[in-house]
Amino acid sequence: MSLPVRSVGQARQDTAVAVRGFLEPADSGGWGLLLPDPLVVEGRRANWLTARGDDARWRRLEHQFVTAIGQVALGPAEAVIQVERLEEVEPEGLRRATVHLSFNQMAVVTLAAIPNRFTWRLSDGRASGVQPLLMYTILNHGQTELDFMLPTNEVLGRGGTCATRLYRLCAASPSPARPAPRSGS
Repeated sequence: MSLPVRSVGQARQDTAVAVRGFLEPADSGGWGLLLPDPLVVEGRRANWLTARGDDARWRRLEHQFVTAIGQVALGPAEAVIQVERLEEVEPEGLRRATVHLSFNQMAVVTLAAIPNRFTWRLSDGRASGVQPLLMYTILNHGQTELDFMLPTNEVLGRGGTCATRLYRLCAASPSPARPAPRSGS
């Protein structure tokens, strides 16, 4: 079911819009939407919208990719969306693969680039404000635990970013040290 809403590029203050992003806890104890592809309202770009509305069921959507439909208002310090509807969605271009490493090692891996198409500069030369993210999941369907052998966490995001929080959900502990090479090999 779709609702008639203005496209993001045409949004005016206090108009209904549909945006896609990650639902994240805000510093003030409320909620916000992290938008990899910025919302443009009356010439202003916003990658963060403070979310307000009936948030009783939003906790289950924390750190998830969602579509939010609601009224947007721009204040001097923040952009706010009064959410009328919020639902988890799969990002466009999401790819899924099943990995069988052995009889008892199997995982389902998903990966999406959000947004899946973007430009760093607009046609007038200004920065687009796009903040692309990689979203992934690794669901272990095997009989053994999965170990992540990454030299650093830098590739997944820097401290305090949404990407780092998403990484922490998937890998609860830092990557283990690489095992010492066996003698004679």
